[in-house]
Amino acid sequence: ADVAGAAAVRDAPASLQALGPCQRSVGRGSESAVVNAAAGGRCEVRAHAVLRGLFLVHDFVTEEEEAALLQWMDGQQPGWRLRHFNGPALGMRWGATTDLRRRSVTLGAPMPPPLLALTARMRTLPVPSPLAGFEANEANALRYVRAEGHFLGPHCDDRQLSGDTLVNLSLAGEATMTYAHDRDGSRPPVRVRLPRRSLQIQTEDVRFNHTHGIAAEDLPELRVSVTFRRAKLTQ
Repeated sequence: ADVAGAAAVRDAPASLQALGPCQRSVGRGSESAVVNAAAGGRCEVRAHAVLRGLFLVHDFVTEEEEAALLQWMDGQQPGWRLRHFNGPALGMRWGATTDLRRRSVTLGAPMPPPLLALTARMRTLPVPSPLAGFEANEANALRYVRAEGHFLGPHCDDRQLSGDTLVNLSLAGEATMTYAHDRDGSRPPVRVRLPRRSLQIQTEDVRFNHTHGIAAEDLPELRVSVTFRRAKLTQ
């Protein structure tokens, strides 16, 4: 596994190993252009109006970066594997290893350069971003194909082992995520649109007191997500 991981790192295109500051696209189709969204070319961070601790960044990666990331993931070994944790989807993972049954997190292999470059970009996001000091040590990707019955079941990532912050990058298609309060059933669910190439950040109340999921009917034909965590090492 270590040999395969090293080969995957070497095969990562240079464009994914040293990403620049975040930019966003404006306009549509052939009229689209890339412009700086904030000082230093960093993206605008939008706090959700209802869900405390939820932030969204549109166009965190460009179309070209998205295509390169998808191609890079498709070339990883051992490749996409069907998994059924919180619903069926194809998955792969990097970094620290979390064992929920044993309640342990071990260090694992280093995060590959493309993912380190993405977390470096995250740290440049302006206020109100909570990611200024974010150092991910774990990431997993999920590939959802609606025709194959894939979905993300409602869940809350482990409150002790998975860290205080979850960061999710949406690629290949737009989806709608549903949030439900985990401790107060009288509150209505909240649906959040996740545009293609957007970054979603979960902290505080939304991280610990809400479940999140994506029903099959709220998925596009294809969606790839990459979730970053700072897992709490136990050994």
